[in-house]
Amino acid sequence: MISPLLLARSAGALAAPVVRILTLSLEKGGIPDEWRQGKVALIGSRSDASTVNTDPCQDRVKVVVVVVVVVVVVVVVVVVVVVVVLVVVEVAAHYR
Repeated sequence: MISPLLLARSAGALAAPVVRILTLSLEKGGIPDEWRQGKVALIGSRSDASTVNTDPCQDRVKVVVVVVVVVVVVVVVVVVVVVVVLVVVEVAAHYR
């Protein structure tokens, strides 16, 4: 997690790039592709036939865990973006 103090102290340096990214996102009607990408890999069974997982419930649990992790990561990214936007707005209001 990014420290609020770090965000506050680097608001001046972050303001212009964040405003540019958000402005372009609003103009183009989307978000950067990089924000949509994530590296997700399921943990598979070993190729040895004696250790192959034959319980489909375990595979479902793995998928659910991966989905939950991805959702948590997305929520954290959204929270960070919102915090950065709030800091940028506050800094912009301060300089008016």
